[in-house]
Amino acid sequence: MSDSAVVNNHLAELESELERLSKSVDEIHAAQEAATQAVSASKSVLSILEQVSRGYQELHESDEELKDGIHDALGKISQVDFPSRLNKLDNTVSAVSIGVQNLSTGIHDLSQNFEEMENRLAPLHHSLMLQRGISFAIAALVVAGLIACVLSR
Repeated sequence: MSDSAVVNNHLAELESELERLSKSVDEIHAAQEAATQAVSASKSVLSILEQVSRGYQELHESDEELKDGIHDALGKISQVDFPSRLNKLDNTVSAVSIGVQNLSTGIHDLSQNFEEMENRLAPLHHSLMLQRGISFAIAALVVAGLIACVLSR
């Protein structure tokens, strides 16, 4: 075989090798872009999770304040000595009836306030759970995408 034929064979082999390397570089660039997008999506998911966490913390704090208020109110109610007050007042049975009626109304109002608060908190809780589910779904999709990119190599 002549020198030029050997050189041509080597050139053809080098050209073939360069084409394979070029394809590999393109695949590496595509994988890098996918990884960059996955990192960006992960940061977005983390930001959403932080917002959900802050919302839950605020909700928890307001719940604690409500519990403290209820505890204080119940403490004040339990400190009232009704028999002593009835002896001091020594009024008619109608006065006692009015006091009991007022207390009943207060308890009823307190019960309604609890129901209203519960009704207000329920949608927030539902929304937080929905956001949490969406966030986890997005995170799962991101992880699945990363795994697919790694497996497709």
